[in-house]
Amino acid sequence: MNHWLKANAAISSLLIFVSISSLAANFDFVFPQTETQKQVLTHMNKGEYPQALKLWPSSFGKSRFSRTADGVAMYSIVLYKNALEVSATHKLFSIAQPQKISPRLREILTNTIPRDHAGFSFVTSRTAKKWSLVFPHLKGWGAQSLSGHFFLPTARDVRQFEKKIQSTQLNSSQKAWLHWQLALAKTLINQEAEAHWHLNHAQDLDPTIIDFDLLHMTQARGYYQSGQLQKAIYEYDKVKKSSDYWLESLEEKAWAYLRLDEPDKTLAQLKTVLAPVFTPQVGAEPYFLQSFAQLKICNYAGASQTLGEFKSLLRDRIASLQDLANTGKNRSWDKFSSIFSNVDLKWENLGSDVHYLPRNFHRDLYLKEYLARYRGLQTEKHILTTKFNQNNEFAGEIADIYELSSQSIKKAQNRLSFLAKQELNDVSKIIQKMHIVEAEIIQQIHLSEKNVSVKPAKQPLVKSADKLQFPVTTEVWMDELDNYEVNINNCPWKKGQML
Repeated sequence: MNHWLKANAAISSLLIFVSISSLAANFDFVFPQTETQKQVLTHMNKGEYPQALKLWPSSFGKSRFSRTADGVAMYSIVLYKNALEVSATHKLFSIAQPQKISPRLREILTNTIPRDHAGFSFVTSRTAKKWSLVFPHLKGWGAQSLSGHFFLPTARDVRQFEKKIQSTQLNSSQKAWLHWQLALAKTLINQEAEAHWHLNHAQDLDPTIIDFDLLHMTQARGYYQSGQLQKAIYEYDKVKKSSDYWLESLEEKAWAYLRLDEPDKTLAQLKTVLAPVFTPQVGAEPYFLQSFAQLKICNYAGASQTLGEFKSLLRDRIASLQDLANTGKNRSWDKFSSIFSNVDLKWENLGSDVHYLPRNFHRDLYLKEYLARYRGLQTEKHILTTKFNQNNEFAGEIADIYELSSQSIKKAQNRLSFLAKQELNDVSKIIQKMHIVEAEIIQQIHLSEKNVSVKPAKQPLVKSADKLQFPVTTEVWMDELDNYEVNINNCPWKKGQML
C-alpha cells in the first residue's frame, strides 16, 4: 500500500499506515441505474476494485449520483482500494456536506481509512467537527493534532489531553503520543516532575513512540529548566554520536557547564561543535557562547577571533537565508527541490547546499508532510497512466495530481521561507548579544595595562615520551571529536573579580 506520509521518529507509531482488510464491503444499498453500474457494484461487492475503477468513468463518471456526497464518497473508496490514497482522501474531504453521506457508507469509510491515516491532514480545524459524523475520532480534535502533526500544546489542549488519555478508544501508541505531548507541555511550564512522569509512561506504553536520543534530550532539557544541571549533563551524555541530536546535546551541555561556572568545560564541548566538519549544521548561538566563555576567562584575543570567524563563516549563509525569506528561493533551492523526487529529506543528501538552508529543516514535520504527499502523488500518477488511463478516461484525475503536486512544492517553498525568517530573527538576537561581547572586549583591552595581541600566543613546546607534537593544529581528526579539554590561565574572573 502507498505509505505517502513517513513518520517522524518521535511520533512514528501514530503515522504508520495500518493494513486494510481485504474483505469486500457490501454496497447492496446502492441502486444501479444501468447495466454498467450494476457491473461496477458487483466488482466492488467482490472486492475487485481495479475492475470497478476501470468501469467507473463509463458507468458512474457523468451520472448525477457521482456528484452527490454518496457518489464522491463511494468513488473515494474505489480510489483508495487501488492504492490511490492521496487522491482518494483529497477527493473525500472535498465533500462540503459530509452529513449527507449515508450511514452505510460512513461505516464503510470508517472501516476503510484508519484513524491515524495521514490523509486526515486534508481536514482543517474548521471542518473537523462536521467530519466527526463520519469519523468519530475527529470530535474535539483539530485535524492537525489527531495524528501528531505540527502541534504545540496549549493549556486548553493539555486539559483535553489529560481527559482524552483515559479514553478506551485509544490504542497504546496513541496514548503514548499523548503522554509525549503532555511531557513537552509540562516542561514548557516548568512542571518537570510531571513531565518526567509522562515521559516514563510514554515509554512504557510504546517504546517506539519516541526516539531514545530525543527522549534523553527532552529529559535533559527538563532537568536544565529546573536547575538540576548535573542530571541534565548526565542525560546529554547518553545521546549517541550517531544521533541527529548529538551536536545539539553538546551545545546544550556547554550551556550547562557555563551555568556551573566551568567555562573551561564549556569551551571543550564547543571545540567539537565548531569543528570545520560541522560548520554547515551549526547556527549562530555556539559562536556567541564560545566568545562569552572566552570573555569570562579573559581570553580577549580568542573571543575576538571567534567573533571574526562567525562573521566570515556565516556571512554568505545569512545572505542566502535572506534571499529565501524574501523570495522563497536561494542558491540551494534547485538542489532542495530535486530531492522531492528521489531521496530522503536529510541534510547529508544536500551536501554543501545544506549550509544555505534553515537549520534542522530535515526534521520539520510540515516539510516531511509535503515531501511524502508529493511522492505519493507521483506514484499515483504512474498507477493511473500505466494501468487505467488507456483511453484518457482519467485525464481529470491526472490533472488533479499535477495540481496537488504543484501545491505540495509551493507549500514546501513557503515553509522553507518561514523557517528562514525564524532563523534570521534568532540570528539577529544573537548578533545583538555579540555586540555586547565585542564592546566588553574593547573596554577590557583599553583598560588593560598591556596590549593584547589579537593573535593567540604560541604555546611552549613541552616534550614528553607520552605526547605527540603536530605542527598543524587546524586539521580535525575524527577520533578527537568530543574528546577535547581546555585549560584556562589565571583571570580576574577566576579570582572572583568582575570583568
